[in-house]
Amino acid sequence: MIYLALTSACTAAEVPVVDTPIPTPPTTTATMPSLDPTDINTLGGVVHELQSAGHYTYVRVGAPGTDGDWAVVLGALETSLGAAITLSVQGSQTDFHSRRLDRDFEQLFFASVPSRA
Repeated sequence: MIYLALTSACTAAEVPVVDTPIPTPPTTTATMPSLDPTDINTLGGVVHELQSAGHYTYVRVGAPGTDGDWAVVLGALETSLGAAITLSVQGSQTDFHSRRLDRDFEQLFFASVPSRA
């Protein structure tokens, strides 16, 4: 009832009309950084070493007779020492410390397993 009394007391002439368009914010497109051709996007070879760490598996992969490179994948990795494997690399970090393993890695690749060779 009070609302009706207030609205009936105001006339259309008393309500200011603003005819200014609302500015639209500038549009931007988010882009992913492109990979440099020298960046590693796959890591392949044979499995030199496996270490399980909770929900992650650390794996050292490389050509036979080499030290290989360390990578970490999410989940259990169903492979064995000496098995051929190819990892898809999403990124890497130098001087990485794993709290779960209490171990430092000079370079660690963050990867997934798209296929096994």
